[in-house]
Amino acid sequence: MLLVTMILNHIVISEAIYMRAHKQEKFLVDSIMGAVLMLISSYALGKHFGALGMVVGYLFISTIGGLVVGTFIFLKYRRIWHAE
Repeated sequence: MLLVTMILNHIVISEAIYMRAHKQEKFLVDSIMGAVLMLISSYALGKHFGALGMVVGYLFISTIGGLVVGTFIFLKYRRIWHAE
C-alpha cells in the first residue's frame, strides 16, 4: 500500500513541479487540506486500527485529495495557460 501511495504522490509532485514552472502555486489549499486530513486520519485510524489503519488512511487521502483533486487542478490551469 505504501508503494502505491508513493507512486500516486510522484504523479502529484510532477504536476506541482510543472505548475511551479509557470510561477504559480495552485496546490497550496489542496496541500494544507491534505495535511489536516492526514493528521485527523492518522490519529483516528491509528488509535483504532494501528499502523495498518494509518497506512490505509494515507492511501485514501493521497488518492482522493492528492491525485483526483490535484489532477483536476492541474488540467484546469494547464488548459487555461495554453489557451492564451
